[in-house]
Amino acid sequence: MLRGFEVKAFRNFDAAGQWVGPLKRVNILIGRNNSGKSNVLRYIEKVISPTIEPGRTQAIVLSGVDLPRSGDRLSTFDWEFGLPEGPVLASYDSANIDVLGRIGFDHLNKIFRLPITTQSISRGGLYAGEVPTLNPQDSRDVHVLWNRLTGMSGGSINQWYPGILNKLLEAARFSVRPYFIPSFRQLPTRLEEFHAELPHDIGGEHLIDRLADLAHPPYDQQQLKQKFEKLRKFVGRILSDDDVEIEIPNDKQTINVRSGGAFLPIEALGSGVHEVFMLASELILRDDETILLEEPETHLHPHLQRRLMEFIVNETTAQYFITTHSSSIIETKEAAVFGVSHDSAARIKPLVTRQEKFTACHDLGFKASDLLQSNYVIWVEGPSDRVYLKNWIEGVDSSLREGIDYSIMFYGGKLLSRLSASDGMFDEFISLLPLCRNLALICDSDLGSASSQIRPTKLRIKQELEAVDGFFWVTDGREIENYYTFEAREAAVLAVHPQAASLSGGRNRYSKPLNFRRDDGSLVEAGFDKMKIAQKLIEMPSALRTEVREPLDEIVSRIRLANN
Repeated sequence: MLRGFEVKAFRNFDAAGQWVGPLKRVNILIGRNNSGKSNVLRYIEKVISPTIEPGRTQAIVLSGVDLPRSGDRLSTFDWEFGLPEGPVLASYDSANIDVLGRIGFDHLNKIFRLPITTQSISRGGLYAGEVPTLNPQDSRDVHVLWNRLTGMSGGSINQWYPGILNKLLEAARFSVRPYFIPSFRQLPTRLEEFHAELPHDIGGEHLIDRLADLAHPPYDQQQLKQKFEKLRKFVGRILSDDDVEIEIPNDKQTINVRSGGAFLPIEALGSGVHEVFMLASELILRDDETILLEEPETHLHPHLQRRLMEFIVNETTAQYFITTHSSSIIETKEAAVFGVSHDSAARIKPLVTRQEKFTACHDLGFKASDLLQSNYVIWVEGPSDRVYLKNWIEGVDSSLREGIDYSIMFYGGKLLSRLSASDGMFDEFISLLPLCRNLALICDSDLGSASSQIRPTKLRIKQELEAVDGFFWVTDGREIENYYTFEAREAAVLAVHPQAASLSGGRNRYSKPLNFRRDDGSLVEAGFDKMKIAQKLIEMPSALRTEVREPLDEIVSRIRLANN
């Protein structure tokens, strides 16, 4: 798998070069039109892959269109790759080698950076160029490494240096087999009734034929059925039908999909489903290649975009390089994101922080509301409530991500009377609905006993939320902390406030949850460090009362529904 590479002297990239890395399995390139995103994919296809192709006998020859406008020709490029662990490297225990920045060992983490001189490819391997002048210790280290990698002894630096490079190249040659999927894609049809809508199949290999091989493999390749089952499950997910069936008829004229009791040809499904089915099929069939994918969002609703990216992350193993303008794709969990811009030449920058990604998306024309509004918003009274709720949600479903799948907002207890979830009360109250139509609000009941009544303000908010299918959660006990046992609350308070001797409230859920007495018997009823107490309490999940589960499950269910 590629760990990083330099795009240099290629199309709109100048001779200064731009480093793309550190890479992950899924890598996303964003930028304005004509910034150079697709040229990064073409560089992998036209330069990196041919260079490390086994049996390569001649140097890369680039056409005029591939050369940068400065006229400079490609001379060298670097890339990083993972070297498979083996006895050779395991037996070499030098902590660090750095030969003029060209070979780097970081405690043998199996990642190496190599220079490639294209003019020397015809020699059947890499040529080191000018052999560096090394001090005695570095020279000994290089000789030991060469000896361990090649099994040879003797020689000189003139043999060791290029010999090491070529041994490492042998390990890289299997790692980059690119398959380019352009942004304009349609599945040619074999059915005459769809000739007016789709391009015609004119012969040659067709997706239908390759899927038939997966559905009905030879007796000694039954494992291929697992790939076909992956595709079936994915199609079921996008159609919200776990029992969906995919069938390749004997005449191989189409792909039949059964959902809801009826078989239909793939051509008869919506264009978005047609598109995502074709993409998923290609990705399954080419899971051992490096996928270069242009703008997968084409024809796809954001819902399908997220489903496709979940499929890529969870159900495939290939390395991906994806260009996009979609905020839904940029949000992909565990992906590396790079911003591509262009002034006098193309420039590439890793986007690591949320602020960097936001700024890059803003440059693409997204509004703040497009980027920052989560699919579900939960309003809570204050920061400590967020600590509890986030922890509880993760305990039910760890895949839900705050800031993407849901957000937690603060309203402050005294502001509750100024809030409204009604469409008709904008003048008098702060409106919640324009911020997000999928919302919940959690508040303390503040009840002192089981016979106490909830205040009218809270009843009004409850009615308004339920009228717009929102969710109102009023705590079962006095405050949110009362969902934890007396013993847990006391332990947390004593750990955070050394002057505390014991909790002063009773053990029932209507007692004030954090009031405590000092050693001298004096009562403390305010000034608690609620954030630190919350952090202590979430470390004791077994102390959480079961009454929290019903409203919590409802919140999680609503978050999942809002993100489908």
